[in-house]
Amino acid sequence: MGSSNIFIGGLFNGLGGYNRKYIAAIDTLGNVLNWNPSPNNEVYSIFVRDTIIYFSGIFTSVNSQNISRFAGVNYLTGNIINSTPTFNGSVYALINYNDRIIVAGSFTKVNNVNRKYIAAFDLNGNLLNFAPDVNSLIFAMDNDGPNLYIGGFFTSINGQTRNNLACIDTSGVLKSFNPNVNDAVLTLKFFKNRIFIGGWFTSVSNQPRSFFACINKDGSLNSLSPNPNNAVWSLLTFSKPFDVLYLGGDFTELFGQNVSNLGAVDINGGLIPWKPNPDKSVYALSSSNTQVFAGGLFLSLGNTLSPNFAIITTYTINPGKPSLISPLNNSIKIPVKSRFDWTATEYTSNYRVQFSTNSSFTSIVLDTIVDLNYLELNYVKLLYDTKHYWRVRS
Repeated sequence: MGSSNIFIGGLFNGLGGYNRKYIAAIDTLGNVLNWNPSPNNEVYSIFVRDTIIYFSGIFTSVNSQNISRFAGVNYLTGNIINSTPTFNGSVYALINYNDRIIVAGSFTKVNNVNRKYIAAFDLNGNLLNFAPDVNSLIFAMDNDGPNLYIGGFFTSINGQTRNNLACIDTSGVLKSFNPNVNDAVLTLKFFKNRIFIGGWFTSVSNQPRSFFACINKDGSLNSLSPNPNNAVWSLLTFSKPFDVLYLGGDFTELFGQNVSNLGAVDINGGLIPWKPNPDKSVYALSSSNTQVFAGGLFLSLGNTLSPNFAIITTYTINPGKPSLISPLNNSIKIPVKSRFDWTATEYTSNYRVQFSTNSSFTSIVLDTIVDLNYLELNYVKLLYDTKHYWRVRS
């Protein structure tokens, strides 16, 4: 997604009656735009920075120029940026972090320099010293600031055992994070201090987890387990109006209920009644503020014809109403360091907490947003020897 346009890549030779090979741009109404770089083979990953569209895959030319597996094309002019590294294998995943581009895939050389399955370069195309020693291909990446989570088909990094999922920092240092996934990780997302993964695996941390798992930031296994009955290929996180995880893949069940190839889960547990019902696999997901973009092998969603690509409205519901717990109403002599608690509510991403010196809340002294169902304050936040009113909205 870039500005008001959508960039899609994959294995196709036409789009909406137009000659578009492997990558294209459309607007949010689905109209095909003029931008047309024409790589000669499949595109796996795309990201947008300013007016440059970076994309990667298994192609070896773009606009009939010899460009191998990674390219940057100006969206406004159509010009290919000159500083493009070359790879001897496919590039499956891209991340843009802190003015560097991190790439991962099946390659072992970049610009004829040894780089095993992962590499980084600056925006001018200069290869950086970042060179973790990974023993097999990487298929998925996401980051939490300088911490980079990688998933794929590997069993060791920097000489230490890491089965299919690991965390390294942007200097290449391996972190202690080690959930031990027993088969390939095909997709992953970092969200709300958790790592969500999908793939072909059946156990994580020696506990049963088939095709999907949620892992805490410390590497321990989270209890969230929607139990898809087949592979999960793509994940999408959404925080409005509450924290939702969208899953795409080959499955026909989530939480034991019929959900075909695309579904939604509350990250705190439970299936969300959002069922577009594509008739075949979903391999890619992205989003705008109110829409989910899905790509895959499907030809229809429910009774609506939509071959290989669809724009779907996100699931929306009003969050629950919290109840104040403590301090109790009309409490006096509240300590200068106090904790304020309220009930947790369903379908809630965060809470807005307000304090005022009058009941109409026209004299607000504190207005803050928190993720948890409590707030800890010290004396500098509220007025001494003053009556305060407080309220919470989810």
